[in-house]
Amino acid sequence: MIHGADPGWTPIFVAAGAIILEVGEMIEQGAIIGRELGKPCVAGIKGVYTRFKDGDRVEVDGAAGSLRFIR
Repeated sequence: MIHGADPGWTPIFVAAGAIILEVGEMIEQGAIIGRELGKPCVAGIKGVYTRFKDGDRVEVDGAAGSLRFIR
């Protein structure tokens, strides 16, 4: 998870199952990279990183722009 993205993050995104960005929107660089790689991506979820604990699993719905914690 990162706060923003630029093309330098692309190698990390290749291995990711999904991309979650605290800032940005649908046209943010990370979302564009995610789309090009076929990865679901949600962007602009303020404070999302404070909600995660080690070992948490999430389901990312890129089409709806939402995520759900699986606990």
